[in-house]
Amino acid sequence: MRAPADERFRKRIPCAFNAGGRSRSGLVLNVSRSGLFLQTSMPEGSGTVVDLELNPLERAKPIALTARVVWRRAVPAQLRTIVNGGFGMQIIRADEAYYGLLSALVERRGTTPDGRRPAERGKDP
Repeated sequence: MRAPADERFRKRIPCAFNAGGRSRSGLVLNVSRSGLFLQTSMPEGSGTVVDLELNPLERAKPIALTARVVWRRAVPAQLRTIVNGGFGMQIIRADEAYYGLLSALVERRGTTPDGRRPAERGKDP
């Protein structure tokens, strides 16, 4: 049986990443406590460890994290305006600022990842 996935939040975040000694840029399209999706025209292979530097517009300093590619979506050039190519990653290590960003997204949405309102935290269902 597969464990339930962490709630994902749509958030467009420009980033720089390094994999295999090559530096590139991309755009994060969604985030969660355990992973994220990075849109890029040059997806890495499954298992590749990637160092990322997220640059959210609302922060002066970048957010560093390390993640492992768990799946990839290669898209032919002629379809890139329709389908997002890139890769899904599992977070290995992240700055505390990353989890602060997620907390802000939870507060903005008005519910915790388990669907409860912030005032209901700690109460039994």
